[in-house]
Amino acid sequence: MKITDNIEFNPSLSLSEQSAEFQAWYNENVNNQITDQLTPDALDAYDRPISFTVMVGDLSVTVYFIYQFEDSSTWACSGFNLKIV
Repeated sequence: MKITDNIEFNPSLSLSEQSAEFQAWYNENVNNQITDQLTPDALDAYDRPISFTVMVGDLSVTVYFIYQFEDSSTWACSGFNLKIV
């Protein structure tokens, strides 16, 4: 998916696997919107956010957390998956 003329998003890759250009776009446009003021889309059984959705222009960006431990209350993340529409 083309984000800008120079930035592509590959939906099959996690955030850490995306290009440096995409990661810079993400940090500037998406990451700074995910604050303690933003309500998560849903919580898991341990009250951890499952995902957050933010708007960047006409793009809807959903950030899914990949927790290191699926069956624990620890918030340690190993990465993030993204969905952009």
